[in-house]
Amino acid sequence: MVELKQIKNKCIRFSELPNLLFQVYDIDGYDFSENLTLPFDANLGVYIFTQRQTICYKVALNKSSQKNEKEYSAIHKLLYCGKTKDIENRFCEHGHKSDLKGVTNCICIHTCNSQEEIDNIENVILKSHNFTFNKMLNNWTTKEEVMPEEP
Repeated sequence: MVELKQIKNKCIRFSELPNLLFQVYDIDGYDFSENLTLPFDANLGVYIFTQRQTICYKVALNKSSQKNEKEYSAIHKLLYCGKTKDIENRFCEHGHKSDLKGVTNCICIHTCNSQEEIDNIENVILKSHNFTFNKMLNNWTTKEEVMPEEP
């Protein structure tokens, strides 16, 4: 088992779901061959594999030291979105998806209380964003819905 380490005080939020926070965890070097040990107790959740890149967004001169001080932020390239009933054991199932191994260095997780909640969250996110690996690995462009019966 590999211990999942949260990136301190970091989360991502989607404008379509402004009240939901996805906690950001570092998985750089994770080879998807083992289950993860989680720092929380939950089974249901929506997860997003990302490629996190730190960027310098501000350089300012510190007047007292006369040195430039840099402020950093991070951006996340969204790679794959999924849902699970078993967060701890789900990620090693992605091991056969070797393309994902080479580029992802973070996983963002939002834990849920019901199957309906995870279905709704995943559906909103997938319809609102372009996840290259979802389309490539699952070979779909839009999710099919059941047509309502005519009266």
